[in-house]
Amino acid sequence: MREIQSHIDATWAKLKDFQKATVNYTIEQFFDHDRDKMLIADEVGLGKTIVSRGIVAKMYEEHHKKHPKKPFNVIYICSNQAIAKQNIDKLNFLQGDAALNIVDYSTNDDRITALAYQPREINREFNIRIKAFTPGTSFDQNTSSGRSDERVLLLRLLYEYTELNNFQSQLSWLFKNNRRMRDDNWSNMVMDAIMFDTDPNYTPEHYWVVRPIRPEIRNAFRRKLNLKAKKNVVPHCYSHLKIEQEVSWVELLTKLCEAGIGKHDYWNRYELKELLKALRVILSESCSKYLQADLFILDEFQRYSKLLKTEIQDNPGIELARQVLNKEDSKVLLLSATPFKPYTNDFDELHGESHYSEFKQLLKFLLQDKCQEFWKYYENDRKVFFNALRRSKD
Repeated sequence: MREIQSHIDATWAKLKDFQKATVNYTIEQFFDHDRDKMLIADEVGLGKTIVSRGIVAKMYEEHHKKHPKKPFNVIYICSNQAIAKQNIDKLNFLQGDAALNIVDYSTNDDRITALAYQPREINREFNIRIKAFTPGTSFDQNTSSGRSDERVLLLRLLYEYTELNNFQSQLSWLFKNNRRMRDDNWSNMVMDAIMFDTDPNYTPEHYWVVRPIRPEIRNAFRRKLNLKAKKNVVPHCYSHLKIEQEVSWVELLTKLCEAGIGKHDYWNRYELKELLKALRVILSESCSKYLQADLFILDEFQRYSKLLKTEIQDNPGIELARQVLNKEDSKVLLLSATPFKPYTNDFDELHGESHYSEFKQLLKFLLQDKCQEFWKYYENDRKVFFNALRRSKD
């Protein structure tokens, strides 16, 4: 404990007085007042990331006292990979050799579905891991059929299904999805991944970032694929196959392969893209139990306000994120340098902005334990306050 304390003290010594005050207040709210969510809204340049590192250090100190052998996990959520690369190392309060194997991040590892892989080795001495995710690709599953490595992962999970043994070519075209990658490059990537899974002595020649899959994920994914594929989730698949009764996901895949998926049309068939999106959601749900952290940090949270909604969402990826961020045993730290505007003008409304609505949504996320009576009084007090402001101008 003495060595880790020296790293915590060194981090603390580098903070300015106002930053220390912010860290102390946040820790007090988290642990003395049982608050699960806090917002730090400072202007650009005042060191929100540095303050966050101080909070990570102090939270780790509290955690280590109570659970010295239990890992301490931090998940940093930001808008894109460039910001993740820039900031994630700054959250690591350990220095020198002690800082090794703390940050677990790569550009191929910023999605929830990457949790299907066996985790990288953690720093066993200090038992802390810091990961990063980008919500645009991780949570908004309605917008994309996934990256190539994600589609290879899905193919790997399906490869050993006996029902699909005769359809390896069809599955390969299905998961290729688009023509941005050359056919031979895709084939080499798939071959490396499959050989990696089937031959323990095989060394990948093309897909060098391939990693082993958690056995529990294979089982969880299979169980979900044995369930019925809802017609309202993949309506174009059912329409294409001209079947009325709902079937399992595996049976739906089998029937699509039997109907034919080939080089000439795999890239422009809407029902195949629809299916890919659905399979990404299923895989994300299978991985969700591993999306656990003692502290979630949402940087510039207003860029992905959908994650803060307290109501159940139609978008399954956003709904998954909503559930994760509301786990009872996790703390959530929101960061923002973007202040809310004092009013919404006609131009803002024309472009779908409503600053007060966004502000109230944030309040409801931060204060989810408050009852309806609280919000009733809040709204009444708000109106009284603004009426007083208007009268003062007269």
